[in-house]
Amino acid sequence: MDDLTTQENQTTSMDSTIADAWKDISQNLQEPAETVARDHTGKFAKREPAPETQEQGGEEKPAITAAPKPEVTTEEPGTQDQPQEPTSKAPSSWKKEAAALFEALPAAVKDEVLRREGDMHKGLEGYKAKAELGRKFESVVAPYMETINKFGVTPDVAIAELLKIDNLLRTAPPAVKAQRFMALARDYGIDLTQEFDPNAAALQQRMYDLENELREAKQAREQQSSQAVNTEIERFAAEPGHEHFEVVRAHMSALLQAGAAKDLQDAYDQAVYANPQTRATLLAQQQEAARKEAQRKADQARKAAAVNVPSRGVVSAAGAKQTMDESIRAEAERLGLIRS
Repeated sequence: MDDLTTQENQTTSMDSTIADAWKDISQNLQEPAETVARDHTGKFAKREPAPETQEQGGEEKPAITAAPKPEVTTEEPGTQDQPQEPTSKAPSSWKKEAAALFEALPAAVKDEVLRREGDMHKGLEGYKAKAELGRKFESVVAPYMETINKFGVTPDVAIAELLKIDNLLRTAPPAVKAQRFMALARDYGIDLTQEFDPNAAALQQRMYDLENELREAKQAREQQSSQAVNTEIERFAAEPGHEHFEVVRAHMSALLQAGAAKDLQDAYDQAVYANPQTRATLLAQQQEAARKEAQRKADQARKAAAVNVPSRGVVSAAGAKQTMDESIRAEAERLGLIRS
């Protein structure tokens, strides 16, 4: 019974507490927002009545003034950093003449051009890595291309087959490994029943390594020589006067391989003259060059004649043209060295 009474008292006390708290909150909501103090129990403290503005007797009390509002400073126009309009330049890959016209393009066109240039640059960067990988692959398989060509396969097929065999010998069941190993031994001519001599094997290994070194050195020399030849051919093709190079390239190669031409220029001249199309062009060029040379000499002759024409009414003191002996004799007589 006492417990029930105690519980009822606690419930009544809790209800009273909630009611008082709600009453305080309601009053605070209806009044201007101020800082409301709380007592030691956490409840809102009761508000003191606001002082009257006038005391008895008619004396006026000073009114309570609200705290001044903080001043909001505003910057003058132009003091803030104004966002600059993004400037766009022509792509660096454009020629100077085209880049000068870039600024005249509409903004939408500029954005599209720059976007496409960026996409192309990203694409080229991706291809650059693949190209580097391809060059490395080519350098690795180059010493073994003769063997690969004998089997009539491409390098990628040969590498794939080798990796396939390696994976099988590493991961297959023991019986499958043994069977495949025996098959490889037969394919490579290895007699597993033959007694193994370590000294003979070491000597054969050394000879094999030397042969490989000689073969690789020979291939390196041939590759270097081939690159030098290609460089010389490209230089020759780019020189003025060799505009028909691509047309007669195959004929030039045949002449050089047959020993019918002593150098590239000789092979080019023969091939150009042997080709009906290039021969007609060559003859026309030669005729035009001869005409220009004749015109140049005629112009020089006219200029020389105009300079050497004697003035009108002047008689040459030398008189008629004389031989060298006559000129010497006449000069000697004039000087009194001899008498006529």
